[in-house]
Amino acid sequence: MTDRADTLDTLRRERPEVAIVTEWEYDPDAVWDGDGPEPEGMSPCVVTVKAVTVVNGNLVEGFAYLGGVWEDPTEVHDQEIGGYFPQMAEDAIAELDENLAALED
Repeated sequence: MTDRADTLDTLRRERPEVAIVTEWEYDPDAVWDGDGPEPEGMSPCVVTVKAVTVVNGNLVEGFAYLGGVWEDPTEVHDQEIGGYFPQMAEDAIAELDENLAALED
């Protein structure tokens, strides 16, 4: 299984011009829909993975989102995003590449 470190190492070698940024935003409107009771002390988040680069002075981005991520607000965020980070980074890079291609048109 590929993890965050492997994904970022590969990206540094293959696409050094691309940066990956991960952001967590607490979602006050989220409703627990999992099995059992709502986890005590946990808060729902939307996680955004962004792939960014600069072309001719313009910031170009691609995004991937995952909602319903429940985390303990007193702890450090799960950088692996429950194992979803590699796929989210891939999706953000794919959108970035589409946006880069649109600039060439």
